[in-house]
Order: sequence, then structure tokens, then C-alpha cells
Amino acid sequence: MAMIHDTVRIARALGSVAAVGCLLILLRLHAGEPFLGCCGSSAAVMLDDEHFVVADDEDNRLRLYHSTQGGQPIDTWNFDKELKAEKKSVESDLEGAARVGNLIFWIGSHGRNKDGELRPGRHVFFATAIRSRKGKPHLEIHGEPYRNLLTDLDRLPPLAFARLGEAGRLPPKAEGGLNIESLCPRVGGGVWIGLRNPIPGGLALLVPLLNPEQVVQGQPPRFADPVRLPLGGLGLRDMAFDGTTYWILAGPSAGPGSTRLYTWKGGADAPQHRKENRFQGLNPEAIVVQGSNSRSLIVLSDDGGQRVQGKRCENLPKSERQFRAVHVPIP
Repeated sequence: MAMIHDTVRIARALGSVAAVGCLLILLRLHAGEPFLGCCGSSAAVMLDDEHFVVADDEDNRLRLYHSTQGGQPIDTWNFDKELKAEKKSVESDLEGAARVGNLIFWIGSHGRNKDGELRPGRHVFFATAIRSRKGKPHLEIHGEPYRNLLTDLDRLPPLAFARLGEAGRLPPKAEGGLNIESLCPRVGGGVWIGLRNPIPGGLALLVPLLNPEQVVQGQPPRFADPVRLPLGGLGLRDMAFDGTTYWILAGPSAGPGSTRLYTWKGGADAPQHRKENRFQGLNPEAIVVQGSNSRSLIVLSDDGGQRVQGKRCENLPKSERQFRAVHVPIP
């Protein structure tokens, strides 16, 4: 981490866009020790300046880690009971997270499984409240999980072009299938819901949910008009906000492929491709902004398919599963 702090300090001192770019190219990525206990780090938020909470798309547990030390989770919260929607397959395929005040909102993919079979458990939007128990952070369900979001989106006239109802009947990685992967706080209130698939007309799709707090309290959702972003034909893998700028992880709608990092100011502003960043060897799926001190991004890799000791990570005993995270400084 000292290297990250020094690099950011030098970049700010130089004050040159070109110099900042050169420093980022030289630094590229800084990876620490792997994080243990799960492979599929599919969504995350910062709990404070040094700790993040991670969802794994293979179970309903949320895990707390120190952002720079790696190792086993500091704490784990199991929400099987609260989120179980079916007996055969209980994982909610959690793919996006957004912190708004003292609440963390989580969203399932809302997609089918790879064979196109319906998985109602994935149709979930819920919130956890950040509490303190015996001087330690604690997460508990806030309100009630909401399970009709896809139906609501499909009925929105401004979203008719996306044919989300039809998309929801296809495998998530099929052309035109449905896969929600991103959730992010929104300037002006509410959260952005980002889709990895479909990508209608080659433009990534963002939908503003204006009242997430009320939705988990049983009130109907309210939406603003969707936004379509030119991300080189890619969909949204994740999105984070640093107070002035949105940082977007963009990737292909199906399978592995090149991941790009974009910045976006919102509104009619065109997303800017951050060409200096590369993620070779990683499968970036979640991104968070780390605190006011370090001012860095943490990009988490979904390493379920990564081979560890000759086996796929997702096939290892839970105690041996791991994922990687890299730090990218914000100039």
C-alpha cells in the first residue's frame, strides 16, 4: 500500500495528465495476498476506509475482509434463511451492491441458469443495515427482499425496446439474454441498476431506481428514464462512484474476454476509456472506491475458474477457496 500512496502523491504533485498517465502505466496493478473463503467475488462495498464486504455469486453469505491484508474473512453473515426462494437451488446469484448511507443494497442477477432453467431465487433485491454488535460491525436484513423487479422493468414503456421479458427467458449469456450485474449509488438519489446483458444496439443499459429504501419497505419501485452508454459494445460488470466520477467495469455479455475501465461524469457526458489500465490474468467483476485517504480503486476478480493446486477454485474445499484483488490509484 505504501507504493500506492507514494504514486498518488507524486501524481498529484506533478499535476500533469500525461505524467499521471505515465505513472499509472508504470504502476499498472498492485496485488496483495489473496482473500480466502470464496472464489466468486461478484459484488462489494466499503464498510469503512479499511474494510470491504463481499458477496459470492455461489452462496448467500456476505464476508468482511481487511482491504489490504488478505487472508480469511474477519466475519461472515449467512442469509440463507432470509433469501431462500426455492428448495432446489438456494443461491441468489448476487451480482451488485451499493451503499446508501447506513444501508447496503444487493441485487441478484435476475437471470436463468446456464441451461435456461428458471431460478426464482435470483430474482431478489434486498438491503442490509450496518449495525454495531459488541463493538464490531454487524450486518442484518433491513425490510423485506423484493422479487418483482424484472416484471416492473419489463412493463416500463421507456424500456420496451430492450424486451427484458423475452431476455429473461433466455440463458443469461445467450445473445439477448438477461443478466443484471451492477448496482451503484446515483447522484440525485437512488441507485443505478446496470445490465451486462442484453446490450441493445451495442449500448450498455443503466436504469435509475429512485426509491430503493421504500422498495424494501413494501412500496412500489419508481424509475427514471434509462441511460444507454457507449462502452465499445460491452455490458456493465460493475460500477462505483468516488464523489465526482463514476468508475465502470465493462465486459462482454458472455464468457471471458477483455475488461475495460471507463470513467463517466453522468448525464450526457460520454464515458472515457481508461486505456492505461489492463487486467491481464484477472476476471474483474467488482469495483469499489477505497476511502478518502488512499483514494484508490479496488478491483476484485471472480476466480471461480482459476486453477489452484491443479483444481478449479470453485471445486476446492471452502477453506481453500480464494480470490484476488488489485489496487488502482485515483490521480
